[in-house]
Amino acid sequence: MPTDLIWSAKIIETLPLSVICLDTGGAITQLNKYARNHFHLTCNDTLHSHIHPDSEQQFFEVMANPSTEIQIQLINASNSHWVQMSQQNTGNSTYVFMRDISEQLALSTQLRASKRPEKKMVHDLYNALTATMGYAELIGMMLEEHKVISGERLAAIQRYQREVYIGLQKADLLLRNQKEGGIVNESGAVPIKRKHIMIVDDEPSITEFLSELMRAKQYKVTSFTDSTEALSYFTNHISEVDLVIMDQVMPQRSGLSLASELLSHNKSLPIVFCTGDHGPIDAQMEEKSKIKHFVRKPIDINELSDMVSEIID
Repeated sequence: MPTDLIWSAKIIETLPLSVICLDTGGAITQLNKYARNHFHLTCNDTLHSHIHPDSEQQFFEVMANPSTEIQIQLINASNSHWVQMSQQNTGNSTYVFMRDISEQLALSTQLRASKRPEKKMVHDLYNALTATMGYAELIGMMLEEHKVISGERLAAIQRYQREVYIGLQKADLLLRNQKEGGIVNESGAVPIKRKHIMIVDDEPSITEFLSELMRAKQYKVTSFTDSTEALSYFTNHISEVDLVIMDQVMPQRSGLSLASELLSHNKSLPIVFCTGDHGPIDAQMEEKSKIKHFVRKPIDINELSDMVSEIID
């Protein structure tokens, strides 16, 4: 941050991250709109009083070393946030920069959990392999006892052999499904005609998480962190996009503005709107925007996956 920083600059007031100025005693002397509205901080308050006890050591480290950037937990009266924090000293003041990463961490945790081997999968795999091994042993015993095999014994061996093959197929399917993110696909083949989803979120990590989630469900995905680029792409591929997942708050163009533009080109386009507003959806807003599908933040990937599936599958 330049030493000749002018606090009243509009770019600081409207940044989608927290910018806080501290005096030598650690009290907040200035803060931008994001810090006031998102973290509920106020002037004359001390930033240290909002740091979770488990994050105090990291907080003191970043305050002592301007080159350090860390993740710490910020708390207030109603909730807590995980933030990426850094700071810079300018004379008698210290500027602290905080970006909320709670949603990225929550999504990351959900994605990792969705890819862990579940107990049912392990149980099914164990049963498939146990049965297969049993039939294989029976075949071995029958082959050892008789040099010439015919009649009922031959028919039994052939039946056991089929069971071995079926058991191995089941085990292989379970393992492939787990590798592909838990997607059940009996044929094991990617559908020839996949639904195409466009994802728009100005936060690259969230865009990456949502793209990975949708690809794991075998959808075709095109993602953007710039709403203007997303609109340009859509106008050239209107008939190819089956659904759009977008954020409500974006710097270049608001989610409502982008949604309005997209729907002007395709009135029947399904849009899933990710909103941080925890109040009830305003009926007038829904009618005005023509958006029918909303997901609250922080996003629940199971809720989002079910909603997308219901809309386009």
